[in-house]
Amino acid sequence: MELGTFACYEIKSCPEDFESGNGLTFYGDRNYLVVPRGLGERLHEERRPPRAIDQVLAPRGGRLVTLYDLSGNGCPSYRRRVASEMLYAMVEAGGVRAKRYRKEA
Repeated sequence: MELGTFACYEIKSCPEDFESGNGLTFYGDRNYLVVPRGLGERLHEERRPPRAIDQVLAPRGGRLVTLYDLSGNGCPSYRRRVASEMLYAMVEAGGVRAKRYRKEA
């Protein structure tokens, strides 16, 4: 049974990070791109926000604020995986990070 909503956040710190080719994978029911305000405005001006995102967010005063709301694009959900597969992928990714951290310590 599918319950709940998966919200995915992709964080990009600068234009180089955004254009690096790493990340920008949006698998959730709701997908958010978190960028500095200047980068968000640049992407909007150049009409370059990634496909499959609902909002472009920017940090301000310890909170995330909406720069642009793109959720009215008519697509109710981008998720193609069932909830159990999404949860398994999160647990598996956490295990890989934990092993890497233990090796470095």
